[in-house]
Amino acid sequence: MIVIDASVIATALGDDGPDGRVARDRLRGETLVAPALLDGEVLAVWGRQVAAGEMDEARAAAARDDLAALALVRVDERPLAARCRRLVPVLTASEARYVALADALGIPLVTADESTVDKGGVLGPVEIMGPTGARVVWVGGRLGLGVSPRLQPSAETSVVDWLVSSLHPFRRATAGSLVPPIFEAYARILYPARGAGDRVVRWSEVAAWSGRVYHPRMQFEALATPAPGGGQGPKPWDGHTPWPRSVAEMPALARVLRGHTTTPDRVWYCVWEGYGDVVPQSTARVRREARDYLLYSGALAALDGGRTPDCWFPEDRAWCVAGDVDLCWCYVGGSRACVDALLACPDLESVPAEPDDRLSYDSDGINLLTPQEWAAWNLPPSGTV
Repeated sequence: MIVIDASVIATALGDDGPDGRVARDRLRGETLVAPALLDGEVLAVWGRQVAAGEMDEARAAAARDDLAALALVRVDERPLAARCRRLVPVLTASEARYVALADALGIPLVTADESTVDKGGVLGPVEIMGPTGARVVWVGGRLGLGVSPRLQPSAETSVVDWLVSSLHPFRRATAGSLVPPIFEAYARILYPARGAGDRVVRWSEVAAWSGRVYHPRMQFEALATPAPGGGQGPKPWDGHTPWPRSVAEMPALARVLRGHTTTPDRVWYCVWEGYGDVVPQSTARVRREARDYLLYSGALAALDGGRTPDCWFPEDRAWCVAGDVDLCWCYVGGSRACVDALLACPDLESVPAEPDDRLSYDSDGINLLTPQEWAAWNLPPSGTV
């Protein structure tokens, strides 16, 4: 299964030369997936070619018939909106849809447009079509992570009932919609942005560049938009919003949490079932208002590879870590001592949090943006994640 973009389909169906043959050979036998906008983009390509005299109308008509008959899974891109927003302005709105779809499904993107990769917004494996075939380009390495092999699938979903029953409604969109509002204290763990050479760039460094205010309820888009007089010199990060990374970046969090539970060898992990690289091994699901999760168990030390779980807690329920696929941070609820240790850990960027903290991208009440500044992020001036 692969995601294909308009550059590949326009060539495969509309080019009778060697480029078309190479493209058709690559697609043969594959399950093809694309955002629903692909058809319009392909038709526009052929229209331009007809207008330029590069394709006659009869050939274009045959290509249009082939496109209509193509076995292609066309995906409504509206559920990808949050992912797409985080890829703009590094990628165009069109490019972001293809990249977001490939990332959501955990499968490669095949394109003939090398500029998509050159812009640095691609998060996973990409194949670039050329005259002699496709070459694989790996960028970011986020896809294909799956679940750590040291975590065991579990059907004991009742162990999560206490958590689900105590959450704020998901539509309320607060920290308490993710982590139960029953703990003594809370911290917000900020996922780092990335700079040249995959360098870790903390939110504090972005704030120093932009001239914005660094505070516990900041939102990355507002923080990264230069204030008047800010934004001098090159951006310290690659230009797009941080994404949840693999658990290779979570050892410091696990190290602190280990000292605040009596059951570090018995931890429950919830992983969103929508990740394309996570293969369910059970029909059991942890079900909640807007997300369904696969359940795993293992020791805290098992966080040594694979995707970062969306929610995890020890059997003694001493703390809980929870995030969401569309957020660039997670929350931890626990004892005051546990949260103080997290806030003091130099290997983590964290700030205090409260259960009523809002999740929406426009909830930063200090770093206020104009409608034009929101538009630069391809975001309306108000909304929720």
